[in-house]
Amino acid sequence: MTATIWKPRSNLLRVLAGLVLLQMASVATVARAEMPTVTDEAAGAAAVVLLQLAAIDRGDALGAWAPASAGLRARFGTPAGYLEGLREGYGPLVNSHQRQLGEQVRLPSGEVGQWLDVIGPDGRHARALYLLDRIDGRWQTTGCLLFD
Repeated sequence: MTATIWKPRSNLLRVLAGLVLLQMASVATVARAEMPTVTDEAAGAAAVVLLQLAAIDRGDALGAWAPASAGLRARFGTPAGYLEGLREGYGPLVNSHQRQLGEQVRLPSGEVGQWLDVIGPDGRHARALYLLDRIDGRWQTTGCLLFD
């Protein structure tokens, strides 16, 4: 008998919880729609960094090479050379166990700097500053500075 009494309340609570969640989702959608386009720019630059890191993690030389600027391509020559250069010169970044995007800054050169905090396999913290520029309508990496 007790189960019969509580069942309607349980369903009522489910319906109320569903309505609350629906309301929260609609508020979040409105708030997201009102964000300025500068945030979209920032998200685009950050996405390039994350996609490149994912390609490096997979050992995908072409994927890592794709957002590299003409200057980086000239310096490293080939996708395989680029990936090897990253592995040799940016070990804490490439071999990191944890990564977290930090703030973005506009540099005097006009480039965007995207900070990235990393925790290496040895547990040490390092920071990387990805340099990005919008070239021919798309974000490209123009360099990366690593700070131990």
